[in-house]
Amino acid sequence: MTDKKTEVKTVWLANKTQRPIHIMQRGKDADGNALDNIRLSTMGAVEVSEETLNLSGVAQLIKKKALVKVTEAQAKRLNKAHDTVVSQSDEPEDDNDHVDNEED
Repeated sequence: MTDKKTEVKTVWLANKTQRPIHIMQRGKDADGNALDNIRLSTMGAVEVSEETLNLSGVAQLIKKKALVKVTEAQAKRLNKAHDTVVSQSDEPEDDNDHVDNEED
């Protein structure tokens, strides 16, 4: 007997809102593994199973164009742009407003 894993078809979803989106998935996939929750940051994209598109909340967000399907290449560009923005916000701020109180 061979151990066959069900091939899961995937799609890329991008978040087009100004807020992160969290998709809670309950249940198990075809192989009996627990489904992971999905987090989509602003400007970010994630790869999800096609079954995720059938969740009522996800379908609603796609209909409202808050979530859109993108190609893998588009997803990589979005994630690269997101990472650039996030890494810039980690840099220390320039303290030009600092005033020394030295007495002459």
